[in-house]
Amino acid sequence: MLNISALHRRPITRIIGAGIVVLCLSFVFVEQTRRAQSDGLTQTPSPTADSKVTPDSAAPTTESATSIPTVQHDSCQAILSKAYQSIQTVCGTLDRNKACYGNDNVKAELISAENGSFSTPGDILPIKVIKSIAASPLDVQNQTWGLSLLKLQANLPDTLPGQNVTFLVYGGTSIQNTSGDMRMFYFSSTLGSSNCQELPTDGIVVSSPNHMQVTFSANGVQITIASTIVLHAQPNLAMNVSLVEGHAQVKTSAGTQTLLPGQMVSVRMGGANGLQAIGAPTTPATAPLDLTTVDVLRAAKKAQDPQATSLISIDGCISHISGNTVTIGGYTIAFDPGTPQSKSLRVGSCIHVDGDFQLDNHGKLVIVPGKPAPDNGDPGNGNSDGQNSKGRGHKDKGDGKNPQSNGTSSDNNGGNGNSDHQH
Repeated sequence: MLNISALHRRPITRIIGAGIVVLCLSFVFVEQTRRAQSDGLTQTPSPTADSKVTPDSAAPTTESATSIPTVQHDSCQAILSKAYQSIQTVCGTLDRNKACYGNDNVKAELISAENGSFSTPGDILPIKVIKSIAASPLDVQNQTWGLSLLKLQANLPDTLPGQNVTFLVYGGTSIQNTSGDMRMFYFSSTLGSSNCQELPTDGIVVSSPNHMQVTFSANGVQITIASTIVLHAQPNLAMNVSLVEGHAQVKTSAGTQTLLPGQMVSVRMGGANGLQAIGAPTTPATAPLDLTTVDVLRAAKKAQDPQATSLISIDGCISHISGNTVTIGGYTIAFDPGTPQSKSLRVGSCIHVDGDFQLDNHGKLVIVPGKPAPDNGDPGNGNSDGQNSKGRGHKDKGDGKNPQSNGTSSDNNGGNGNSDHQH
């Protein structure tokens, strides 16, 4: 007699058995794959600074993804720190109208081989015997980053022999000394390496002593400063002029622009050498600094004045207040909320601030000041007229004139006063 119940149970038993077999095979496959991946990770060597990654090998493992940035960070920071220290050490006694070889590598073309040597850190030559200077871009493998320091008279009077205009040439930047005294020059700079986060964009820092007004020509552009600026230029593209402090005027045959601290203008480059000004300067725009530029500014400041107690001096009128921070020009200034000065500040108040750059709690670069002093400057350009509390003498308004002070008083909320007060 046929057992129907037994026939029904056989397919079910077969299905259950097949499922168990599949599960076992799956477990074996997963375990073999995990072991293979683990072996691959332990056998992959950590990349060195000289190793090259091809597209086929670009997939990062856990170790390589963390080791590459660490190696680059340590190498870059060490090279830059050494370079900044070198220029302070070997160029600390530089005199007027001379150039110093600050850090490897720098090449100079001289008028004659008999003029001397400019091939080793610490070498110093008169600027009049130098036709060109070229600082090298960052080279991590050879541990070099070119720096050269120049101290020039420009158009400062002979009655101030101890006062000089400071030029700090850094990274992949070259200068052609067309006038012999650097009152007229052509220059170009590279964009630097994106693989080093600490590296500033190559260029030149130019600083006048005690905010005295000086004028020079760069790439056919007349630049007048009583301040500190940063210059960058790429052939057949543009030259950028960024104002750090004080005031500056940028002029071509097609137009003129006056900058406030924290602003930048650009001038198109072209012509036969790719470094001739074409057209007028652009409208000034806010150009926030970053920490890499601050490091260069600090090195230039120490080279100009080793006794300086502050990195930046700002004269201007407050355009915005948020909590204990105020905005002057393109800068945010963070006051200690517990000081009486922070409670008395108003939009339109014009102040003088000496301070340094720091990162706030949100990672934003701000100026942390000392005690601010009232400054009856013009709210239109943020510069003080007359004499300030530091005894810098008269300051121009950026248009080449020295009018009597018609600035804004510190409590007039931005209205135009008629005070002739000197501070």
